[in-house]
Amino acid sequence: SSSSSSNTLSGRGRNVLELVDGLNEGHAAEAFGELCQKGFGDDIGIVMQLLTDFGGCGADLSLSSCTSFFRFYVLPWLCQLTSKPSRVVSQAAVTAMALRRDIALEVVALPRVGALNFNAVQRVIVSKFLTSSFPSGRRTEVVMHVCRAGESIHGSAVPQWTDEHAATIHAMLQGLVPLTAATLDTLAQGLATSVEALPKSKHLGKLTLAILSRPRSEVIPVRGHLERACQAHDTLLKKSLTVALKRLDSH
Repeated sequence: SSSSSSNTLSGRGRNVLELVDGLNEGHAAEAFGELCQKGFGDDIGIVMQLLTDFGGCGADLSLSSCTSFFRFYVLPWLCQLTSKPSRVVSQAAVTAMALRRDIALEVVALPRVGALNFNAVQRVIVSKFLTSSFPSGRRTEVVMHVCRAGESIHGSAVPQWTDEHAATIHAMLQGLVPLTAATLDTLAQGLATSVEALPKSKHLGKLTLAILSRPRSEVIPVRGHLERACQAHDTLLKKSLTVALKRLDSH
């Protein structure tokens, strides 16, 4: 009934609805800005309450309201995280983002990945959202978004990744359907240019190995990029990378 629906929304989603539903972006930014100024670490209850509220009513909120919530509250909260939040808070964040996944991808995940300086705590939450919210059929498309997230910052056609950036992409490649040639080319170029700047990057090494382990027909066209990446590596994975590259050539 409409009354039970109204009661559900006024209960679980009351805070979010009162703050953003019907407000324009400027007023929503002010409302969430005031909440952010109260701090996140001192009162984790506020964060948990808002994430839970959104989980209860996010599906019924307008596009602009959801965008405001992610842009002016969830993103600032994620950006200031330096220590791992509790499991229930992390899960509430992933659940809230998954509820409106395309908005969260655009407003939260890609800007954080694109910043190229996100830490391990932020990466775990973003990776979990990306891998759990997008089925394999859409993940190739999302991988390309992630690969390109840093391009505008660097003004380069080829992104240069940090260790955490590579870790996010590596997590997304697990169990992925065959990659398109364009995606593989972007990945391989990114590996080659990034590892030259970060030769001791463990996650870049793992990502390089994952690409080398794909079907030979997929890997041969990007062999040159992968060879550059392997030559530049200076990690414990160096031997594995060299063996994988030789195996590619021996078939």
